[in-house]
Amino acid sequence: AQAAYFSLTWVIAYMLYLVSSNMGSSLVVESATNPAQLTRNCRRVLTHTGILLTTAVLALTAAAPEILRVFGPEYARQGTALLRLLLISALPNLVVATAVSVCRARRRIRTAVAILAVLCCGALGLT
Repeated sequence: AQAAYFSLTWVIAYMLYLVSSNMGSSLVVESATNPAQLTRNCRRVLTHTGILLTTAVLALTAAAPEILRVFGPEYARQGTALLRLLLISALPNLVVATAVSVCRARRRIRTAVAILAVLCCGALGLT
């Protein structure tokens, strides 16, 4: 049962992670055509996506119990706190996704791997 609560909340929250990832892909593509604009485009990605994610996080966090109640009262009872934490975690993920995208645009793959390795070690170390 616990896996079901986690899986559902992860699927809902992951859509916000995908926004950051997709905006990062756009940043890489735009920077390939005009590398001089990387810093400007990076700021735009952080600003625009930050506003979008903050709005989505606030709305979904407020509506979390109602969203999960669609799947049953036990989902709402067991998954609301987890869903809220996962939604909030999409905000710092924007910074990580953008940093990795900047590294990709600059062809600094080792730095991108290092960022992701530190994130991985931190997550594993905290579990």
